[in-house]
Amino acid sequence: MGVDFPAGFCYNAGKLSFYLSEALLLQYLTNLWNALDFGSLESILLRVASVFLCLTIHETCHGLAAYALGDPTAKRAHRLSLNPLRHIDWLGLIMMVAAGFGWAKPVPVDPHYFKKPKQGMALTALAGPVSNFLLALLLLLIARGEFLRAVTTGSFSGTWFSFLVDTASLSVGLGLFNLVPIPPLDGSTLLAVLLASLTILLRTVPGVSFSANLCLLCMVACLGLLFLSRMGQRRQGWKILLRIAQAALALLVIALAAVEFWVIRTGQRDDAAKPADAVIVLGAGVNGTTPSVALQTRIDAAEAYLKANPGIPAVLSGGRGPGENISEAQAMFNALTARGIDPARLILEEQSANTRQNLQNSLPLLEERGFDSCGGRVAIVTNDFHMARVTLLWNLPAKVVQVPARLPWRWLSANYYLRESFAVVNDLVIRPLLA
Repeated sequence: MGVDFPAGFCYNAGKLSFYLSEALLLQYLTNLWNALDFGSLESILLRVASVFLCLTIHETCHGLAAYALGDPTAKRAHRLSLNPLRHIDWLGLIMMVAAGFGWAKPVPVDPHYFKKPKQGMALTALAGPVSNFLLALLLLLIARGEFLRAVTTGSFSGTWFSFLVDTASLSVGLGLFNLVPIPPLDGSTLLAVLLASLTILLRTVPGVSFSANLCLLCMVACLGLLFLSRMGQRRQGWKILLRIAQAALALLVIALAAVEFWVIRTGQRDDAAKPADAVIVLGAGVNGTTPSVALQTRIDAAEAYLKANPGIPAVLSGGRGPGENISEAQAMFNALTARGIDPARLILEEQSANTRQNLQNSLPLLEERGFDSCGGRVAIVTNDFHMARVTLLWNLPAKVVQVPARLPWRWLSANYYLRESFAVVNDLVIRPLLA
Protein backbone atom coordinates (compact mmCIF):
# COMPACT_ATOMS: atom_id res chain seq x y z
CA MET A 1 0.00 0.00 0.00
CA GLY A 2 2.85 2.34 0.70
CA VAL A 3 6.52 2.35 -0.29
CA ASP A 4 9.39 4.11 1.52
CA PHE A 5 12.20 5.82 -0.33
CA PRO A 6 15.27 6.01 1.90
CA ALA A 7 17.40 8.08 -0.44
CA GLY A 8 16.66 11.17 -2.55
CA PHE A 9 13.84 13.58 -1.79
CA CYS A 10 12.12 13.11 -5.14
CA TYR A 11 11.86 9.40 -4.36
CA ASN A 12 10.76 10.03 -0.79
CA ALA A 13 8.09 12.40 -2.04
CA GLY A 14 6.41 9.38 -3.58
CA LYS A 15 5.43 8.28 -0.08
CA LEU A 16 2.90 11.09 0.03
CA SER A 17 1.02 9.61 -2.87
CA PHE A 18 0.93 6.22 -1.22
CA TYR A 19 -0.29 7.67 2.09
CA LEU A 20 -3.08 9.45 0.25
CA SER A 21 -3.84 6.20 -1.50
CA GLU A 22 -4.05 4.50 1.88
CA ALA A 23 -6.44 7.16 3.16
CA LEU A 24 -8.80 6.54 0.25
CA LEU A 25 -8.45 2.80 0.59
CA LEU A 26 -9.11 2.75 4.28
CA GLN A 27 -12.15 4.96 3.85
CA TYR A 28 -13.42 2.22 1.57
CA LEU A 29 -12.52 -0.43 4.12
CA THR A 30 -14.25 1.53 6.83
CA ASN A 31 -17.46 1.74 4.83
CA LEU A 32 -17.44 -2.03 4.59
CA TRP A 33 -16.58 -2.28 8.27
CA ASN A 34 -19.48 -0.03 9.24
CA ALA A 35 -21.81 -2.26 7.27
CA LEU A 36 -21.05 -5.16 9.59
CA ASP A 37 -23.60 -6.75 11.82
CA PHE A 38 -21.72 -6.34 15.09
CA GLY A 39 -24.06 -8.77 16.73
CA SER A 40 -22.38 -11.53 14.78
CA LEU A 41 -18.88 -12.42 16.00
CA GLU A 42 -18.44 -14.69 13.02
CA SER A 43 -19.12 -11.84 10.62
CA ILE A 44 -16.61 -9.61 12.41
CA LEU A 45 -13.89 -12.25 12.33
CA LEU A 46 -14.45 -12.99 8.66
CA ARG A 47 -14.29 -9.32 7.77
CA VAL A 48 -11.06 -8.90 9.73
CA ALA A 49 -9.69 -11.91 7.87
CA SER A 50 -10.66 -10.24 4.56
CA VAL A 51 -8.87 -7.03 5.50
CA PHE A 52 -5.74 -8.86 6.63
CA LEU A 53 -5.67 -11.01 3.50
CA CYS A 54 -6.00 -8.06 1.09
CA LEU A 55 -3.49 -5.88 2.90
CA THR A 56 -0.98 -8.70 3.29
CA ILE A 57 -1.07 -9.67 -0.39
CA HIS A 58 -0.82 -6.01 -1.38
CA GLU A 59 2.20 -5.21 0.78
CA THR A 60 4.00 -8.48 0.10
CA CYS A 61 3.77 -7.97 -3.64
CA HIS A 62 5.29 -4.51 -3.32
CA GLY A 63 8.28 -6.16 -1.68
CA LEU A 64 8.41 -9.07 -4.14
CA ALA A 65 8.40 -6.69 -7.10
CA ALA A 66 11.25 -4.68 -5.60
CA TYR A 67 13.18 -7.90 -4.85
CA ALA A 68 12.70 -9.15 -8.42
CA LEU A 69 14.14 -5.85 -9.68
CA GLY A 70 17.24 -6.24 -7.52
CA ASP A 71 16.35 -4.54 -4.24
CA PRO A 72 16.81 -6.82 -1.18
CA THR A 73 15.65 -4.17 1.33
CA ALA A 74 12.18 -5.62 1.87
CA LYS A 75 13.60 -9.15 2.24
CA ARG A 76 16.10 -7.99 4.86
CA ALA A 77 13.21 -6.34 6.72
CA HIS A 78 11.30 -9.68 6.61
CA ARG A 79 8.50 -8.10 4.60
CA LEU A 80 8.33 -10.85 1.96
CA SER A 81 5.94 -12.67 4.21
CA LEU A 82 2.29 -13.66 4.25
CA ASN A 83 2.17 -13.06 7.99
CA PRO A 84 -0.21 -10.08 8.36
CA LEU A 85 1.43 -9.04 11.62
CA ARG A 86 4.52 -8.00 9.67
CA HIS A 87 2.48 -5.54 7.61
CA ILE A 88 -0.22 -4.18 9.93
CA ASP A 89 0.43 -0.89 11.68
CA TRP A 90 -1.67 -1.23 14.82
CA LEU A 91 -2.08 2.48 15.42
CA GLY A 92 -3.21 2.87 11.83
CA LEU A 93 -5.60 -0.06 12.20
CA ILE A 94 -7.08 1.41 15.40
CA MET A 95 -7.51 4.77 13.65
CA MET A 96 -9.22 3.02 10.76
CA VAL A 97 -11.76 1.41 13.09
CA ALA A 98 -12.24 4.40 15.40
CA ALA A 99 -11.89 7.36 13.06
CA GLY A 100 -12.59 6.13 9.54
CA PHE A 101 -9.07 6.16 8.17
CA GLY A 102 -5.57 4.90 8.98
CA TRP A 103 -2.48 3.35 7.47
CA ALA A 104 -0.37 0.20 7.13
CA LYS A 105 3.39 -0.26 7.43
CA PRO A 106 5.02 0.97 4.19
CA VAL A 107 7.29 -1.54 2.50
CA PRO A 108 10.91 -0.26 2.54
CA VAL A 109 12.37 0.12 -0.94
CA ASP A 110 15.76 1.52 -1.96
CA PRO A 111 15.61 2.67 -5.62
CA HIS A 112 19.42 2.80 -5.80
CA TYR A 113 19.37 -0.97 -6.31
CA PHE A 114 17.31 -0.59 -9.50
CA LYS A 115 19.04 -0.31 -12.88
CA LYS A 116 16.38 2.23 -13.83
CA PRO A 117 15.25 3.74 -10.52
CA LYS A 118 12.26 5.68 -11.80
CA GLN A 119 10.82 2.84 -13.82
CA GLY A 120 11.61 0.45 -10.99
CA MET A 121 9.62 2.52 -8.53
CA ALA A 122 6.67 2.70 -10.92
CA LEU A 123 6.67 -1.10 -11.33
CA THR A 124 7.02 -1.62 -7.60
CA ALA A 125 4.07 0.66 -7.01
CA LEU A 126 1.96 -1.15 -9.62
CA ALA A 127 2.65 -4.54 -8.09
CA GLY A 128 0.30 -3.91 -5.17
CA PRO A 129 -2.86 -3.01 -7.14
CA VAL A 130 -2.18 -5.72 -9.75
CA SER A 131 -1.90 -8.33 -7.02
CA ASN A 132 -5.25 -7.21 -5.63
CA PHE A 133 -6.94 -7.55 -9.02
CA LEU A 134 -5.48 -11.03 -9.48
CA LEU A 135 -6.55 -12.02 -5.95
CA ALA A 136 -10.08 -10.78 -6.67
CA LEU A 137 -10.18 -12.78 -9.91
CA LEU A 138 -9.04 -15.93 -8.12
CA LEU A 139 -11.60 -15.50 -5.34
CA LEU A 140 -14.42 -14.91 -7.83
CA LEU A 141 -13.44 -18.04 -9.77
CA ILE A 142 -13.55 -20.01 -6.52
CA ALA A 143 -16.93 -18.46 -5.68
CA ARG A 144 -18.22 -19.40 -9.13
CA GLY A 145 -17.04 -22.97 -8.61
CA GLU A 146 -18.74 -23.02 -5.19
CA PHE A 147 -21.98 -21.82 -6.77
CA LEU A 148 -21.86 -24.42 -9.54
CA ARG A 149 -21.11 -27.13 -6.98
CA ALA A 150 -24.10 -25.99 -4.92
CA VAL A 151 -26.37 -26.19 -7.99
CA THR A 152 -25.20 -29.74 -8.62
CA THR A 153 -25.15 -31.09 -5.07
CA GLY A 154 -27.76 -28.91 -3.39
CA SER A 155 -25.30 -28.15 -0.60
CA PHE A 156 -24.46 -24.46 -0.26
CA SER A 157 -22.36 -22.62 2.33
CA GLY A 158 -23.59 -19.05 2.42
CA THR A 159 -20.90 -17.94 4.88
CA TRP A 160 -18.05 -19.22 2.72
CA PHE A 161 -19.57 -17.81 -0.45
CA SER A 162 -20.11 -14.38 1.15
CA PHE A 163 -16.54 -14.37 2.42
CA LEU A 164 -15.20 -15.01 -1.08
CA VAL A 165 -17.35 -12.34 -2.74
CA ASP A 166 -16.80 -9.73 -0.01
CA THR A 167 -13.04 -10.27 0.01
CA ALA A 168 -12.95 -10.00 -3.79
CA SER A 169 -14.89 -6.75 -3.64
CA LEU A 170 -12.57 -5.43 -0.95
CA SER A 171 -9.51 -6.40 -2.96
CA VAL A 172 -10.80 -4.66 -6.10
CA GLY A 173 -11.53 -1.52 -4.11
CA LEU A 174 -8.05 -1.58 -2.62
CA GLY A 175 -6.45 -1.95 -6.03
CA LEU A 176 -8.53 0.80 -7.64
CA PHE A 177 -7.87 3.33 -4.88
CA ASN A 178 -4.15 2.60 -5.00
CA LEU A 179 -4.09 3.34 -8.71
CA VAL A 180 -5.25 6.90 -8.21
CA PRO A 181 -2.02 8.48 -6.97
CA ILE A 182 0.61 6.17 -8.47
CA PRO A 183 3.76 8.20 -9.18
CA PRO A 184 5.03 7.59 -12.73
CA LEU A 185 8.70 8.40 -12.77
CA ASP A 186 9.22 10.96 -10.00
CA GLY A 187 5.83 12.57 -10.48
CA SER A 188 4.78 11.84 -6.92
CA THR A 189 5.47 15.50 -6.16
CA LEU A 190 2.46 16.27 -8.35
CA LEU A 191 0.15 16.68 -5.38
CA ALA A 192 2.31 19.39 -3.84
CA VAL A 193 2.54 21.10 -7.23
CA LEU A 194 -1.23 20.91 -7.66
CA LEU A 195 -1.83 22.36 -4.20
CA ALA A 196 0.61 25.18 -4.92
CA SER A 197 -1.05 25.87 -8.28
CA LEU A 198 -4.50 25.79 -6.70
CA THR A 199 -3.32 28.25 -4.05
CA ILE A 200 -2.12 30.69 -6.71
CA LEU A 201 -5.33 30.25 -8.70
CA LEU A 202 -7.59 30.84 -5.69
CA ARG A 203 -5.61 33.98 -4.85
CA THR A 204 -7.00 35.51 -8.03
CA VAL A 205 -10.64 34.76 -7.11
CA PRO A 206 -12.31 37.39 -4.90
CA GLY A 207 -13.77 36.19 -1.63
CA VAL A 208 -12.00 32.81 -1.36
CA SER A 209 -8.71 33.82 0.24
CA PHE A 210 -9.37 31.42 3.11
CA SER A 211 -9.57 28.44 0.74
CA ALA A 212 -6.30 29.56 -0.81
CA ASN A 213 -4.66 29.71 2.61
CA LEU A 214 -6.10 26.29 3.48
CA CYS A 215 -4.57 24.78 0.32
CA LEU A 216 -1.24 26.33 1.28
CA LEU A 217 -1.54 24.87 4.78
CA CYS A 218 -2.31 21.41 3.37
CA MET A 219 0.73 21.63 1.12
CA VAL A 220 2.95 22.54 4.08
CA ALA A 221 1.48 19.66 6.12
CA CYS A 222 2.17 17.21 3.29
CA LEU A 223 5.75 18.38 2.93
CA GLY A 224 6.17 18.17 6.70
CA LEU A 225 5.02 14.53 6.71
CA LEU A 226 7.40 13.80 3.83
CA PHE A 227 10.28 15.31 5.78
CA LEU A 228 9.47 13.29 8.90
CA SER A 229 9.12 10.17 6.81
CA ARG A 230 12.53 10.72 5.24
CA MET A 231 14.21 11.36 8.58
CA GLY A 232 12.42 8.38 10.10
CA GLN A 233 14.38 6.10 7.78
CA ARG A 234 17.56 7.04 9.64
CA ARG A 235 16.58 7.60 13.27
CA GLN A 236 13.96 5.98 15.46
CA GLY A 237 13.19 9.30 17.15
CA TRP A 238 12.04 10.83 13.87
CA LYS A 239 9.83 7.81 13.22
CA ILE A 240 8.16 8.37 16.61
CA LEU A 241 7.63 12.02 15.68
CA LEU A 242 6.05 10.88 12.41
CA ARG A 243 3.61 8.67 14.30
CA ILE A 244 2.76 11.50 16.68
CA ALA A 245 2.23 13.87 13.75
CA GLN A 246 -0.01 11.35 11.98
CA ALA A 247 -2.12 10.78 15.09
CA ALA A 248 -2.35 14.53 15.83
CA LEU A 249 -3.32 15.27 12.24
CA ALA A 250 -5.96 12.53 12.33
CA LEU A 251 -7.47 13.88 15.55
CA LEU A 252 -7.43 17.40 14.13
CA VAL A 253 -9.24 16.30 10.99
CA ILE A 254 -11.83 14.43 13.06
CA ALA A 255 -12.43 17.43 15.31
CA LEU A 256 -12.73 19.85 12.40
CA ALA A 257 -15.04 17.47 10.55
CA ALA A 258 -17.31 17.28 13.62
CA VAL A 259 -17.34 21.08 13.94
CA GLU A 260 -18.02 21.47 10.22
CA PHE A 261 -20.95 19.06 10.46
CA TRP A 262 -22.42 21.10 13.32
CA VAL A 263 -21.87 24.39 11.46
CA ILE A 264 -23.61 23.08 8.34
CA ARG A 265 -26.48 21.53 10.29
CA THR A 266 -27.06 24.72 12.27
CA GLY A 267 -26.91 26.83 9.12
CA GLN A 268 -29.68 24.83 7.49
CA ARG A 269 -32.23 25.83 10.15
CA ASP A 270 -34.57 28.58 8.91
CA ASP A 271 -37.01 30.30 11.31
CA ALA A 272 -37.87 33.20 9.00
CA ALA A 273 -41.56 32.31 9.14
CA LYS A 274 -41.64 32.71 12.94
CA PRO A 275 -42.43 36.11 14.55
CA ALA A 276 -40.07 37.94 16.88
CA ASP A 277 -40.15 40.93 19.22
CA ALA A 278 -37.00 42.53 17.81
CA VAL A 279 -34.33 42.06 15.15
CA ILE A 280 -30.54 42.17 15.13
CA VAL A 281 -28.89 42.37 11.71
CA LEU A 282 -25.19 41.51 11.85
CA GLY A 283 -22.83 43.43 9.63
CA ALA A 284 -20.34 42.19 7.04
CA GLY A 285 -17.76 43.82 4.81
CA VAL A 286 -18.29 47.08 2.93
CA ASN A 287 -16.27 47.94 -0.19
CA GLY A 288 -15.98 51.69 0.16
CA THR A 289 -19.67 52.49 0.46
CA THR A 290 -20.94 49.42 -1.40
CA PRO A 291 -22.09 46.37 0.59
CA SER A 292 -20.16 43.16 -0.02
CA VAL A 293 -21.96 40.12 -1.41
CA ALA A 294 -22.37 38.69 2.11
CA LEU A 295 -23.72 41.96 3.49
CA GLN A 296 -26.06 42.40 0.52
CA THR A 297 -27.66 39.01 1.19
CA ARG A 298 -28.14 39.98 4.84
CA ILE A 299 -29.81 43.22 3.78
CA ASP A 300 -32.14 41.26 1.48
CA ALA A 301 -33.09 38.84 4.27
CA ALA A 302 -33.56 41.70 6.76
CA GLU A 303 -35.82 43.59 4.34
CA ALA A 304 -38.04 40.54 3.81
CA TYR A 305 -38.31 39.84 7.54
CA LEU A 306 -38.99 43.46 8.55
CA LYS A 307 -41.73 43.78 5.94
CA ALA A 308 -43.27 40.51 7.11
CA ASN A 309 -43.14 41.68 10.74
CA PRO A 310 -44.01 45.39 10.74
CA GLY A 311 -43.54 47.56 13.81
CA ILE A 312 -40.71 45.69 15.56
CA PRO A 313 -37.36 47.49 16.07
CA ALA A 314 -34.15 46.37 14.43
CA VAL A 315 -30.53 46.98 15.43
CA LEU A 316 -28.10 47.26 12.52
CA SER A 317 -24.80 46.20 14.04
CA GLY A 318 -21.37 46.70 12.52
CA GLY A 319 -18.50 49.17 12.83
CA ARG A 320 -16.16 50.61 10.24
CA GLY A 321 -13.18 48.52 9.25
CA PRO A 322 -10.19 48.88 6.91
CA GLY A 323 -11.20 49.88 3.37
CA GLU A 324 -14.70 50.92 4.50
CA ASN A 325 -15.68 54.56 3.97
CA ILE A 326 -18.82 54.13 6.07
CA SER A 327 -19.75 51.75 8.85
CA GLU A 328 -21.45 48.46 8.09
CA ALA A 329 -24.45 49.65 10.10
CA GLN A 330 -24.71 52.80 7.98
CA ALA A 331 -24.48 50.78 4.75
CA MET A 332 -27.38 48.62 5.91
CA PHE A 333 -29.37 51.66 7.02
CA ASN A 334 -28.94 53.34 3.63
CA ALA A 335 -30.03 50.22 1.74
CA LEU A 336 -33.04 49.40 3.93
CA THR A 337 -34.44 52.93 4.03
CA ALA A 338 -34.06 53.16 0.26
CA ARG A 339 -36.26 50.05 0.05
CA GLY A 340 -39.05 51.57 2.12
CA ILE A 341 -38.20 50.46 5.65
CA ASP A 342 -39.21 53.11 8.21
CA PRO A 343 -36.00 54.73 9.55
CA ALA A 344 -37.64 55.08 12.96
CA ARG A 345 -37.50 51.28 13.33
CA LEU A 346 -33.76 51.11 12.66
CA ILE A 347 -31.13 51.54 15.38
CA LEU A 348 -27.50 51.97 14.36
CA GLU A 349 -24.81 50.23 16.38
CA GLU A 350 -21.47 51.31 14.87
CA GLN A 351 -18.88 50.23 17.47
CA SER A 352 -18.68 46.44 17.01
CA ALA A 353 -15.68 44.80 15.36
CA ASN A 354 -16.65 41.11 15.73
CA THR A 355 -19.64 38.82 16.28
CA ARG A 356 -19.29 38.78 20.07
CA GLN A 357 -19.42 42.58 20.19
CA ASN A 358 -22.32 42.64 17.73
CA LEU A 359 -24.46 40.67 20.16
CA GLN A 360 -23.24 42.33 23.34
CA ASN A 361 -23.66 45.88 22.04
CA SER A 362 -27.02 45.32 20.34
CA LEU A 363 -29.04 44.00 23.27
CA PRO A 364 -28.90 47.17 25.46
CA LEU A 365 -30.13 49.24 22.50
CA LEU A 366 -33.11 46.93 22.11
CA GLU A 367 -33.84 47.06 25.85
CA GLU A 368 -34.07 50.85 25.55
CA ARG A 369 -36.91 50.23 23.09
CA GLY A 370 -38.72 48.02 25.62
CA PHE A 371 -37.40 44.61 24.55
CA ASP A 372 -37.59 41.94 27.26
CA SER A 373 -34.19 40.22 27.22
CA CYS A 374 -35.43 37.46 29.54
CA GLY A 375 -38.63 36.36 27.85
CA GLY A 376 -38.53 37.95 24.42
CA ARG A 377 -37.74 36.54 21.00
CA VAL A 378 -35.04 38.17 18.91
CA ALA A 379 -34.54 37.44 15.21
CA ILE A 380 -30.87 37.24 14.22
CA VAL A 381 -30.24 38.04 10.57
CA THR A 382 -26.90 36.83 9.26
CA ASN A 383 -25.53 34.40 6.70
CA ASP A 384 -26.36 30.70 7.10
CA PHE A 385 -22.70 29.76 7.58
CA HIS A 386 -22.46 32.31 10.41
CA MET A 387 -25.43 31.04 12.42
CA ALA A 388 -23.49 28.36 14.33
CA ARG A 389 -21.08 30.91 15.78
CA VAL A 390 -23.98 33.19 16.72
CA THR A 391 -25.69 30.40 18.66
CA LEU A 392 -22.36 29.56 20.30
CA LEU A 393 -21.84 33.13 21.52
CA TRP A 394 -25.49 33.78 22.46
CA ASN A 395 -25.75 33.12 26.22
CA LEU A 396 -28.85 35.16 27.08
CA PRO A 397 -32.33 34.00 28.11
CA ALA A 398 -33.98 35.60 25.07
CA LYS A 399 -34.87 33.02 22.44
CA VAL A 400 -33.15 33.29 19.07
CA VAL A 401 -35.11 33.15 15.82
CA GLN A 402 -32.71 32.26 13.01
CA VAL A 403 -33.16 34.24 9.78
CA PRO A 404 -30.40 32.95 7.49
CA ALA A 405 -29.18 34.80 4.43
CA ARG A 406 -27.76 32.56 1.71
CA LEU A 407 -24.95 33.44 -0.68
CA PRO A 408 -25.76 33.29 -4.40
CA TRP A 409 -22.87 30.98 -5.36
CA ARG A 410 -22.18 27.55 -3.88
CA TRP A 411 -18.40 27.83 -4.29
CA LEU A 412 -18.40 31.02 -2.25
CA SER A 413 -20.68 29.49 0.37
CA ALA A 414 -18.36 26.47 0.65
CA ASN A 415 -15.40 28.77 1.26
CA TYR A 416 -17.18 30.55 4.10
CA TYR A 417 -18.50 27.34 5.66
CA LEU A 418 -14.91 26.06 5.80
CA ARG A 419 -13.70 29.31 7.29
CA GLU A 420 -16.45 29.29 9.90
CA SER A 421 -15.33 25.96 11.33
CA PHE A 422 -11.94 27.46 12.13
CA ALA A 423 -13.61 30.60 13.51
CA VAL A 424 -15.73 28.44 15.84
CA VAL A 425 -12.60 26.63 17.09
CA ASN A 426 -10.97 30.01 17.64
CA ASP A 427 -13.90 31.32 19.70
CA LEU A 428 -14.46 28.05 21.55
CA VAL A 429 -10.87 27.02 22.31
CA ILE A 430 -8.16 29.50 21.39
CA ARG A 431 -9.67 32.71 22.80
CA PRO A 432 -10.48 31.15 26.21
CA LEU A 433 -6.94 29.79 26.45
CA LEU A 434 -5.40 33.18 25.65
CA ALA A 435 -7.77 35.09 27.89
